[in-house]
Amino acid sequence: MDEDPSQTVRSVREVVAEARSGVSEPERVLAALVALKAVREQLAAWEPELIAAARAGGTSWTALAPALGVASRQAAERRFLRLRPSTGGESTGEARVDAERDRRAGDRAVAEWARRNSAILRQLAGQAG
Repeated sequence: MDEDPSQTVRSVREVVAEARSGVSEPERVLAALVALKAVREQLAAWEPELIAAARAGGTSWTALAPALGVASRQAAERRFLRLRPSTGGESTGEARVDAERDRRAGDRAVAEWARRNSAILRQLAGQAG
């Protein structure tokens, strides 16, 4: 079933109908399962790309949540982090979520340190200038 995705889905649907009526050939069922796996993998690869495009276009996590079938903005972002390819070498989706949380916590810690020490930093900058 080497076809375009819409034709592949139609072919799989035909095999499903045959299977429901009890007249399917085992070879066609196996071929349909292989084709279905390929379609599922393609769809899974497109999802993080579409989420990233929506975010780049200004769509909020809150607006994305219903489209992704999740209940909250946190769940939408978590889904994206689990699906997207690793940029830091994490091997699992949960590791990507944890790495992003750690990165954000580090950013917050640096910002908090800079806020607490802003007077000293301005004084040092004045002396260096």
